[in-house]
Order: sequence, then structure tokens, then C-alpha cells
Amino acid sequence: MIDGDSAPTPGKLEQLRAQVSRTYQHWLDRSVIYHTGRWVGFGVLLGVYLLRVYIIQGWFIVTYGLGIFLLNNFIGFLSPQVDPEMDGPGLPTASTDEFRPFTRRLPEFQFWHSSTRDAASTDEFRPFTRRLPEFQFWHSFRPFARRLPEFQFWHSSTRGVLTALVMTHFSLFDVPVFWPILLVYFVVLFFLTMKRQIKHMIKHRYVPWNWGKAKYRGGDGGTPGFDNLAHAPKGTPAKQSLYVYRLHRATGTMTLLTVDNTLENPAFFRYHPTKNVLYACTEDITKDNLVAAFAVSPVSGELTHMVSRSAMGKSTCYLTIDAPADHMLFCNYWDSVIGTMPMKPCGMLEDVSVKLEPPKRVVARGISDHLANRQSEPHAHAIVLDPFFGRVAFVPDLGDDDIKQHLYDEKTGTLTPTCTIPCGPEGVGAHGPRYICFHPTLNTVYVINELSSTVSVFEFNANIAETLEAGSSKSTLRLVQNISTIPSAFPRKLNTCGRICIDPSGRHVLVSNRGHDSIAVFAIHSDTDACGEGGKLSVVSYTHTRGKTPRHFQFDPSGRYLLSANQDTDSITLFNFDPDTGALGFTGDVYDCPSPNFVCIREPHTTGRRQPGLP
Repeated sequence: MIDGDSAPTPGKLEQLRAQVSRTYQHWLDRSVIYHTGRWVGFGVLLGVYLLRVYIIQGWFIVTYGLGIFLLNNFIGFLSPQVDPEMDGPGLPTASTDEFRPFTRRLPEFQFWHSSTRDAASTDEFRPFTRRLPEFQFWHSFRPFARRLPEFQFWHSSTRGVLTALVMTHFSLFDVPVFWPILLVYFVVLFFLTMKRQIKHMIKHRYVPWNWGKAKYRGGDGGTPGFDNLAHAPKGTPAKQSLYVYRLHRATGTMTLLTVDNTLENPAFFRYHPTKNVLYACTEDITKDNLVAAFAVSPVSGELTHMVSRSAMGKSTCYLTIDAPADHMLFCNYWDSVIGTMPMKPCGMLEDVSVKLEPPKRVVARGISDHLANRQSEPHAHAIVLDPFFGRVAFVPDLGDDDIKQHLYDEKTGTLTPTCTIPCGPEGVGAHGPRYICFHPTLNTVYVINELSSTVSVFEFNANIAETLEAGSSKSTLRLVQNISTIPSAFPRKLNTCGRICIDPSGRHVLVSNRGHDSIAVFAIHSDTDACGEGGKLSVVSYTHTRGKTPRHFQFDPSGRYLLSANQDTDSITLFNFDPDTGALGFTGDVYDCPSPNFVCIREPHTTGRRQPGLP
């Protein structure tokens, strides 16, 4: 054994091999997203090989071997990741079979011990958790998971063709053979193999592709589509729009408790600060959207619809509750309408009392027009109150590329515009501000810029905020830093940012990258020498989310776990988080959820009784 500290320095040959390996892996990783280009290149390479064999009239045995290899890869590409006929050993079915004693998954002694212990246990009830929950078994769409994924199929096949091409330069491999016999063998083998594969598909009722499975554009019995959204998800439209899970912190796992389909395309959640009430808004560019309130059972997770109110605008995307919980502030992305609606002490919502429309009217005709010209008109993306006094409201406007500052009156819920603030350095292109968040202890504000893939760091001036009056044009924010959310070499045009948040310890800022498909972690530096510029950031890491397009992510209240909503791969992935180092570690747990776009994790409120329970 060689100790890590005393290991010899690698030689030049080993260093060269490592350098070549890193370079090869770098270009291989960059090729992942170019599906068509990769397969066109494979086709050209295979054509060159076949042309060479035809011209020189040799190496037919190599060609036969290559054909068998490619056929084997193709069968792996068509086969499911878990084969029902091969998942575990079989049992004897006839008296002539050899004796194989039955081996239990849970041996008799462990069965007795577990049953005896659990019967006397005072632990909380833990229901049976299935490998495939009943709802997921019933759900009509389950993406086809291949035994040999597409990229591995291409990579292995390309290497096989290259190997065969090299072999044709050595006469050693040119074994004399009557090639028509090999051709007949291969054709027969191909048809027999495909016949068996097709029978397997029919027997287990699956098809080896996802085309058509997710194209529910409405009209299929109530399943909503994506044509009415301001963006273009590639995931699966869900028949149930809300999923409720219980997060088990002791094991880092989740259990699906219930589903709900009251709302179509919910886009954002907000939980009441003192009541077990969940608020959700719908997302639709064709009509005025809704803000709904649900009573949440802290025991079963059941959602009971209480009320829905019109947001008087299209594509509602953000909700904020003011400090007294007297008003709900909302933001409509499509027409940039913001406003407030009163809240009753019980958490019920009333009709909109304040509505503020943008000076410039939004005229986008549809999703294609919007995506091509989204910075030609206003598109408010969030509305956030300052946590110091609750009297300044900030609205990041992706379309106008600025942050709009408003004076907010808690008593009446009115919003009065004061000034606009640049969301990043000027003269460097579009930024597209999306969300804004305040540090819990520092006078620092972080803004995520969706289009430029950057975080803008601002100093918040509490003195100006406290004395701000209607008609004032003073800004409460001052830009102190702008930092990229993706590696410097990654093309910015391939990425847009999703969410930004500060971890519960207050030591790190995290941002999701859609395209780079990662969560970037930044360290917060509170001991900056420059006066008033604490809270600057430095990159800690980029962690792949194990899924595509992480539109949203969320910490659990303890800050130990993070859930990523991967919108385009129909999955929620679970990570561990270390607040000391900022390290994210994938737990290996992936949960199926059709096109998830928001995650809300809250501990149910247990207080609120007027008197203790009587004995």
C-alpha cells in the first residue's frame, strides 16, 4: 500500500496519458447536446468503412463481427432498463429442474425479529413504501428508460466502427471466407433477434420511444397542454397538477401522500406564515389567471380548496405576503400587471383591491412572438418587499431589463412607483432580471439575471428605505458586483437562469442554470474590507442536477436537503447540502413528477390553540 502523501510523482508518459484522457473527455462532454451532428458523423464514418471494404474486397470477417456488435448495441438501445423477465433469479418450474432452495429476501428470523420489534415500537407509523407507487403505476405516461442510453449507444458504436476501420489496415485480420454465407447468417440472425425483441415489447406492453407520449395539448379528457404558457417546456403535461410529498429527514427520502387537480398549470406557491394554508397561482397567457388558497392537513397532507380569486392579469408568476399578513401581492408576467388583494385573518383571499398596469402596453401575439421579442415590452417577473420596514416593493422586469421600485402601504395595499434601477452593468447586453432576494442579516440584495446568466449584488440603503416618500426618485440599491453563474467557457446562449436563494445558514447563494443543467453555489463574504460592500460572492462549485432544466429548487427548513425540479425530464432529484463547505451531494434519489416547475417545502404549523387540550 502506498500512502497518499508519499506516492511517487507520475512520469511524463503517465502525465501525457492523463492529459490526453482529459482532453478527450472534454470534447466528448461537449458533443452530448448535438444529437443530429453526432449521428450524421457516425453515418459518414460507417459509409467510409463500407466503401473501403467494398473497394478492397476483403476483411469480410471483420465486417461480420462489426455487424454483430452494432446489432447487440441496437438491441440494448431498444431494451428497457429493467427487464421483467430478467429482474432476479427464476424458480424451478418442473420436477426435472435442478434443486435450488428458495432464498427469501427477508429470512425467517429477521421476519420474526422485525415483526416482534415493530409491534412493540412506539415510533410513528411508517406505511409500506412501494418501489413503484400505486399512482405512478396507474399514471398513463412513463418515459422509456433504455438499457443502453442514446449517447452510450452512439459512443460505443462509433468506437466499434473506428476499431474495425483500423483493423482493415492489417492483413492478419483478413481471414479468407465466403462472404455470401456471412451475409445470410447475419440477415437470419437480425430477423430472429428482432422477432424476439418485438415479442418482448408485445408481451410487456411497451414501445422503445417517447414520441407522442407527452404531446397532450388538451382535448384528451382534461389533461392541460403547454400551448398557453409563456415558455416552452419539454416535459410531460400532468393529469394531476399538484403533488404532495412527506420528506423524511432521518432517511432523506420522500413519500407521495396525495395529488390534486383543482388548478391548471400552477406556477408558484406561497405558504401562510402562521396558518396551514397554501396559496398557488395559475399560469396562462390567454386569460386572466387565478390565485387559489388551500387548507393543508398537517397529518395527511390533504389539500382542501378554500377560494380562488382573479389576478386580473395573464400568466401569474409570483406571490408575496406582507408582514402583517393583511395583503397578498401578486405579479402577472405576460401583461406585467401587479397588484394586491386583501387577506382575512383566517387566510381567505378577497378580490383584488389594487391593480397597477405598465405604462407601455404588452402586444405580444403568442409564445413564438414573445420568445423572439421579450425585451421589446415589459414583463414583470416577481414582487418582493424589503424585510426591514416592509414599505419598499421591488419588481424585477425581464422585458424592460430593470428593477422597478415602488412605495408600499401596508394599511391600504397601494403601490406607488418611485424609480427604476439598472439590474446590472450597463452596455454589456441584455440581463433579464428574474428574481430578487435579501440576505437575512447583511444589507445585501441578490438579483438573478435570467438572460445574461449572472448574479448582481447590491447594497441596500436602509436609511433611504425608511424615509422614502411618494414622488421621490431615490434608489435604495447600489450595484457592487456582477458575477457569472456558469463556467466562463460555456456558451451563454445555451443557458438561462432559474431560481436564486440563500441557504438557511446565510453563508451561500445558490442559483439554478437551465441549459447547463446545474446548481451554482457561491460563498458569501461578509468580511469585505470595502465599506458597504459586504456580501460579495465567489464561486464554490457547479453541481449537475441529474435532470434537464432545473426551473426551481428548494431547501428543507433544516438546510440539510435540497430538492431540484427538473422540468424537461419529469423528475425531482434530492441532494445533501453541507453549509460549512457549500458542497452539494446527490443522494441517488429521483422521484417521478410530470414537468415540475416549483417546489415548496414547509413544516406544518402546530400552534394556534386558544387553550391546551383537557386531560
